[in-house]
Amino acid sequence: QRLLNYYERNGYPFASVFLDSIQLDNDKMTATLKAEKGVLYHIDSIRLQGKVKLNPNFLQRYLDIRNGSVYNKGKLELVDKRILELPFLTPVQSSDLSMLGSGAILNVYADPKKSSQVNFLVGFLPASGASKKLQVTGDVNLDLKNLLGGAEEILVKWQQLQPKSPRLNLGFTKPYIFNSPFGVNFLFDLFKKDSNFLQINAQAGVQFNLSANQNGKLFLQWQNNSLLAGAVDTNAIKFNKTLPPNIDLSSVNTGFNYELAKTNYRFNPRSGNEINLTTTVGIKTIKQNGDIVGIKDPNFNYASLYDSIKPKSYQLRFKLNAAHYFPLQKRAALKAGIQGGYYASPNVFRNELFQIGGYKLLRGFNEESIYASQYAVATAEYRYLVDLNSYLFVFTDLGFVKNKYQSINANNQFIGAGLGMMFETKAGLLNISYAVGKRDDVKFNIRESSKLHFGYINYF
Repeated sequence: QRLLNYYERNGYPFASVFLDSIQLDNDKMTATLKAEKGVLYHIDSIRLQGKVKLNPNFLQRYLDIRNGSVYNKGKLELVDKRILELPFLTPVQSSDLSMLGSGAILNVYADPKKSSQVNFLVGFLPASGASKKLQVTGDVNLDLKNLLGGAEEILVKWQQLQPKSPRLNLGFTKPYIFNSPFGVNFLFDLFKKDSNFLQINAQAGVQFNLSANQNGKLFLQWQNNSLLAGAVDTNAIKFNKTLPPNIDLSSVNTGFNYELAKTNYRFNPRSGNEINLTTTVGIKTIKQNGDIVGIKDPNFNYASLYDSIKPKSYQLRFKLNAAHYFPLQKRAALKAGIQGGYYASPNVFRNELFQIGGYKLLRGFNEESIYASQYAVATAEYRYLVDLNSYLFVFTDLGFVKNKYQSINANNQFIGAGLGMMFETKAGLLNISYAVGKRDDVKFNIRESSKLHFGYINYF
């Protein structure tokens, strides 16, 4: 069987393996193992049947079946699964081969699928602390796919997950540029943290497919953090003779991203593994703030506060998001996930830290309300699959957070739990979830700890 599999993966679909010259001698049997390879077959071309606008070079690269490549049964068996995972195609029937004399045409049957989307997520957070009003958070996303037939993606995203703290994301991705194995990726991110600081990130990268279900990306990243006018509390600086929690800085980093999606169905998996790993390393430059160095005092030079820190130093950032799906019974699955982050630099300030918490990372807590220099969040989520893209779920998130910057050095544990549903309608996907959270050093109050999220994705 191994020999037959070898031939079928190396150009010989009609190979046969059999025993010949069988002889019996008392309790012994001898035979000759023979193999007939047959005709060497090539895949001459891929024919896409349907009203689909798609560059044929993309399909060859994506399926890893180039025109003229030898017949490979293993790759052909994955064609339907790979087509199903393309968000802008919907399979009409199973693919097949038109066999010719010594070549074959791969027929793929698919129609366009509504994949570009406008979606929004609204969060309702109860009044807490000094605030007596219900807080509403928002996340609006415009995602355009395959507009020009080359599987490109254009992303425009606006968020306001905290009061007076909007975020704008712009992105562009184009796979297999100039018919090469490489694609390009550009990202721009602007984040204003209430009246404290403005953070701008820009990133340009080259991505490449390592296999049918894993890819990597190398990128350059530029970042600038600027304190806003009036953000510096000069009275606190005069009293404490220390720099403020946030600081002006810029950085240049190089990074690597690795992504694995080896599941039975990418959009609603029941079995398999997912990994997303990003590492960046670079040089950051701390800039003096005019409001600080401009403080006048005949007995103290406030510019000297910067003497205790290096104006240039390294920074290292690491992020991991991984999950394994265990199939349960006929229509259920258990997701076991881990998300983690690590940041290191000789002098750390608050506006360099991770901001976690919320619907996507540590549910049951306000969006991006938890500062962390290191974090680990473990997730256990039971899903009952109602349909191909619909499921009910209950979950528990357990988080461990280290918050270390300047003189602050705190460790906390968090636990969140809840339930929800993802339901596919004719117009799109409806997502509703409810969660409560508890921090180890804060007294539990179910009213302040409750979080309700409502999301909707409309495809066009």
